[in-house]
Amino acid sequence: MKRPATAPLGVAAAFLALFFWGAQAVIAKGVTIDPLPLVFLRAWMAAVWSVGFLYATGGRLSRRAIRICVWGGIAFGFDLILFFTAIKLTTVANATVISSIQPVILVFAAPILFKERVRLPDMLWASLAVAGVAIVVFGSSGVPEWSLAGDFWALLTLFAWTSYFMASKIARAHVSAAEFTAIGTTIAAVVVSPFALLSGQEFVVPTSTEWFWIAMMAIGPGWAGHYLMNWALGKIPIWLGGTTALAVPLVSTVMAALFLDEPFNPIQMVGMASAIGALAAITLRSQATS
Repeated sequence: MKRPATAPLGVAAAFLALFFWGAQAVIAKGVTIDPLPLVFLRAWMAAVWSVGFLYATGGRLSRRAIRICVWGGIAFGFDLILFFTAIKLTTVANATVISSIQPVILVFAAPILFKERVRLPDMLWASLAVAGVAIVVFGSSGVPEWSLAGDFWALLTLFAWTSYFMASKIARAHVSAAEFTAIGTTIAAVVVSPFALLSGQEFVVPTSTEWFWIAMMAIGPGWAGHYLMNWALGKIPIWLGGTTALAVPLVSTVMAALFLDEPFNPIQMVGMASAIGALAAITLRSQATS
């Protein structure tokens, strides 16, 4: 099987997207609005922005593109529902770590679904990265912010998020990153709406500060993060994109410690150091062998 060439700009775009997504978890935790009303507002603001960007840059929505992107949008909608629920119930570290362990799935799926060759050293480094983030999870168990129910929702998020990643990789062979992002975010907003409106969770008018942070989530993680990763997946192998996503919990855990005062202990530091080292090795290997 052919090993796809890896574009340095693709790797850079992926890591920038991950920074946005890492920040989103901390913002969502800090906004005192129920999870489904919050994701409803964030999803529709991101959809409007994404479609506006598509048309402003000369793109257009089409039936063909919608057919190609629909499954990615559905998966993304469920990802938002599950993740925002998890982030309100458990620690930022656990919610982001559990939902980001994509390499476990993608390392095996990439050769079968995308004909991508995954070398043994890459598999070993990916395993070390997964082990590192697992240490971050176990290191936070027992703290007041931890919840087994929240961890369960995060586990469900993992499957929705991985499905979205694979749908994006498939769609990017036929549509632009701007098209997939615009259509995916709009379909996700439609999927989220009935769950939010029928959930029984209270819709409150956000304060001016909360509106600001919701807008930041919509434009930053909601649009820029997805646009950058969707663009990157047209340049890099899907297993590499999934492995770099392990950087999300690392960013989130550090930011949660700085801004939310969530506990951050030496055991978690060891796990994070292992994961960061493994991610660095994988990234350097991807460049050396491309």
